[in-house]
This record gives sequence, C-alpha cells and structure tokens, in this order.
Amino acid sequence: MTKKQKAEDARVLGMVREALELYAGVYCLRLRSVELLRGSNTVFGRCYSDGSIFITVRWKNGKQVLPYSLLDTMAHELAHLRYFSHSPRWMRLHATLLQAMVRGHVYQKARKLIKRKS
Repeated sequence: MTKKQKAEDARVLGMVREALELYAGVYCLRLRSVELLRGSNTVFGRCYSDGSIFITVRWKNGKQVLPYSLLDTMAHELAHLRYFSHSPRWMRLHATLLQAMVRGHVYQKARKLIKRKS
C-alpha cells in the first residue's frame, strides 16, 4: 500500500468514526471502537459483542470500497450493536440507520473522500 493510499484510508476512517460515534449516541448503541479491516476481498465489516466495529475501506487489490457500500456497511454493523442477527427488528434498525445517515449527508461525505478510478 502506498503512502497516498494510507493517507486516503486514514481520512475515510476518520469520517467513518465520526459518523458511527454520532449515530451510536443518537440511537443509544454501545460503540467501543472503530478500526480498519484490512486484507479482505469479500468482507465489508465485522462487529463484535464488546462494541468493536471493523470496516473495510480498501480491498486487497487496492481499490477503495464504493461510497454506498461503505454507508450500508456502517449502518449494518451499527445495527448489530443492538441485534446480533438479521431478524426483522435488526432489519428495521438497519433501514432506520441507513436513512438517518443519508439525511445526515454521510453518503455525500463518503463520495468526496472516495474517488474511484475506473
């Protein structure tokens, strides 16, 4: 990974942390930490019962995750802080979080930070 990619990832992670901390607080979710998930080509994120969330912002091949995928993963993992399944309650919370993040302009922030090269 180049220095430029590391700097880009750090900026994206900063935005992700800020948004997750905000929405965890608004929805009373116990978020302990947000870290990068590295070296994956298939896993977007992981959530643990201790409140730790790991998010992929760049695939193993060097390409950044698409902004909408990042937003969906953020909402997905936050919802798992309350429900550790994909139950109807989890689905409702995930949809609520996703809508709140779109209204809160998180998607637009991600688009500015992630500039995909075709």
